[in-house]
Amino acid sequence: SADLTASRRLQLAAEAGGVTTFLLRRRGAEMTSSAVTRWRVTSLGGPPVAGEPGLGLPCWQLDLLRCRGGRPGRWPVAWHGPAAGLVLADPAPAVHTDIPGPRLRPAQPAADAA
Repeated sequence: SADLTASRRLQLAAEAGGVTTFLLRRRGAEMTSSAVTRWRVTSLGGPPVAGEPGLGLPCWQLDLLRCRGGRPGRWPVAWHGPAAGLVLADPAPAVHTDIPGPRLRPAQPAADAA
């Protein structure tokens, strides 16, 4: 378990070395941290791949919960292999100040069939 002092030392060492550092926490683990950003990564069901049986593309919901000097946001992404990498599953990510649970796309109002 890392405390505030240890997380600050880790942050300073990462900045001095010019590297990115990840500190992984288990769900529900309360901890004070000096992290510049705080993310939550949640798995999502992916769209099926044409002609391929199975679960479909690997997809994740990336929630930026905290960002010094920035705004929280949400980005559903899908892995399209080494050539394309991570691709946004939604063309315009929504920015939220309160991020509840995982969701691939916001609910759309039903169209009138008149």
